[in-house]
Amino acid sequence: MQESLSKKVNYDDFQIVIEHKVDHEILKSHLNLTAKNSDLVALKRQIEQIEMDVETKLTGRELENCADSLRAQIDAYGKEMLLKVSLKDLCGLLDQKANLNDVNSTLSIVQAEVKKCVMIDRLKQTVDDQRLINDALCAENCVGRWLWKSGDLCSQAQVPWEVQAINTCPDNFLWDAGKSPLTAVAPGLYQLSLGFFAKKPRNVSVLVNGEVIFTVKSPSQAVSQKSTFEAITAKGKHSAGNVTGLSLSEFVAIPARARITLVYEGEGTSGEGFVCLRKL
Repeated sequence: MQESLSKKVNYDDFQIVIEHKVDHEILKSHLNLTAKNSDLVALKRQIEQIEMDVETKLTGRELENCADSLRAQIDAYGKEMLLKVSLKDLCGLLDQKANLNDVNSTLSIVQAEVKKCVMIDRLKQTVDDQRLINDALCAENCVGRWLWKSGDLCSQAQVPWEVQAINTCPDNFLWDAGKSPLTAVAPGLYQLSLGFFAKKPRNVSVLVNGEVIFTVKSPSQAVSQKSTFEAITAKGKHSAGNVTGLSLSEFVAIPARARITLVYEGEGTSGEGFVCLRKL
């Protein structure tokens, strides 16, 4: 029994240990104050939702940028509102506009003026007549004129045409600068005019496709040989120089793509000249 008792705890030691233990009622009350497991799960869900909401929210810098952008838009809207017309000004502008009577009066005037205008059929007829006149005038003005100014001659005393003064139909009149031949593409009747100016005029021969069709002689030779072409003889010298010269206007019927060449030959110095072709 003594051995068994020696193994048991002393009463004083037991009291010391008991003093550090919690009372049953106190423990029960504390346990009633602690959260339940279901409450902890709900609290955890609320905390996770708060974390997700915080992640989607703007940062302070982004919030400031949004605020600056909103302020800029508000300022722009304010400036636009200042540019808008006020109600008072709008009423004044509306009072200055034409009313229904003014519009009807203007339409009546317009209708009266329209009645005075030419009808479409009449206008079309007039345009067609004018087109016929224009076509006729264009046909009568198929003209080409070339100049010889240097005084130099090509081989066989052919006149080189150096300057094209006018050519209303480039498809019909073909010309190369500094070359002697002139080509008339379309066949038919032409008016050929020429003129040469020098101190002592020479004879001028007109060739078509290399064959002479007529020759214009100087005044002295024309009188001595009794040429069919009458030459104009100058009376004395003019103070301005060579005012008159050897000139001629003749009508010729030439074939298609005719090559027209002028030969300027005889004694005396070279001068200047021109040739003109007009399709009839």
